[in-house]
Amino acid sequence: EMIDFVEKELLEREKNPEIMKDWAFPGRSKAEAFMDVARTSCRRAERNVVVLMEEGLIANKLVIKYLNRLSDLLWIIAREIQIKEKYKT
Repeated sequence: EMIDFVEKELLEREKNPEIMKDWAFPGRSKAEAFMDVARTSCRRAERNVVVLMEEGLIANKLVIKYLNRLSDLLWIIAREIQIKEKYKT
């Protein structure tokens, strides 16, 4: 369920043509920086889970998929914040 929710959010947010239009420069605003830190923390957790799986300490492969999709969603949210800040005058 959680993976489905995140994937639906991703699909909806990816419809915004501005998301991939330009380079992403992390951390231009506090809110965007927080999202980028959350994303990198999520990626780190994903790498750690891979190690734990290789050691046989975690068996559920859905954990990796969830963390991967969640970090993608956090990236898109950071880009949405960046776009909103860009057009703020």
